Amino acid sequence: MKLIKISIFPASKTFEKFVKYFRVEQSNYKLPILDIPEHIGEGNLLALDICNDISLIYLNGCFNDEVVLRFQNEATNSLNFIYNYKSSIHHKIEDEECWQELDQFQHAISSSYMGGAHSVKLEAKKNYSSYIISVSKSAYLSNRKKYSNTITRHLKSILDEGKSDSFFFHTGSYSLAIADILKSIFIGEYTSFEQIVYLEAKTHELINSHLVQYIRDVENKNKKVHLSSYEIKAIHTAALYIESNISKIMTVSQVAKHVGLNSNKLQHGFKGLYGTSVHNFIGNIRMNKASDLLIHSDDSISEIVLNIGLNSNSYFSKLFKEKYQISPSIFRKRIELPSD
Repeated sequence: MKLIKISIFPASKTFEKFVKYFRVEQSNYKLPILDIPEHIGEGNLLALDICNDISLIYLNGCFNDEVVLRFQNEATNSLNFIYNYKSSIHHKIEDEECWQELDQFQHAISSSYMGGAHSVKLEAKKNYSSYIISVSKSAYLSNRKKYSNTITRHLKSILDEGKSDSFFFHTGSYSLAIADILKSIFIGEYTSFEQIVYLEAKTHELINSHLVQYIRDVENKNKKVHLSSYEIKAIHTAALYIESNISKIMTVSQVAKHVGLNSNKLQHGFKGLYGTSVHNFIGNIRMNKASDLLIHSDDSISEIVLNIGLNSNSYFSKLFKEKYQISPSIFRKRIELPSD
């Protein structure tokens, strides 16, 4: 087992620590990204500072030997968001003896005080797509002080700087919505200014998703969605199936049958893991694909209607206008207008 002691803030110090551990030069990326060498494992790692209040550590890959990352909070009280898309991870606070397992797709939030630490254990040969996003409480709230009076009591309790000598750890519910955001992040592809802004925006979106999920967890703690590991993975498979086969999807029961769940369990699971119904999820995928085809293809409206699994132009126009407040034909005309 290899113990790596790293700083929560700034991420640049964490990056330097990994460069030393990997015994490699920085990769030729615009961002602080390291390719994991073969003698260590495979994949890559990103350690990024966003402004003065957010630190992002993102691992996509595996290690040959078991690794424990000990995050030392040297400069500020922080709130940390933890998630893994591909498999379970283990987490513990300070010098506790027992590790707590976080399942695949399960989100967690921890708060550590200045001088405190928390650890993440990564098993050997296990493939991870994991991140720890840390926000400096004082800087994060100061940068948003205009809106501080809108913070709910649940969020105040975890963002409170006054709780400076204690740890907080919330093992949250399962979220596939967070997984969808994480899937849209590809380490190594960010070379231009707008791509880096995109990555920063996705990081803010992940933070928001954790906060929203936390409020939902607290407010519905007596109404938790109880799903087995098999059912969670089946619902994730259902979402991927819908995205890949939207032109063929006709009914909820069709999707349920494909993944081996009954329709009620599928609906129940989507509501708990995506915060929406299967019907609404399908509708959003259809409209997203339609807008993409209107922009990037020469397909006629009728062809687009068929490509998203509908059979009525008028019904499609109604749905499109409800979502985007504009008809698909006018939307396309505006896209086609020459720029000055």
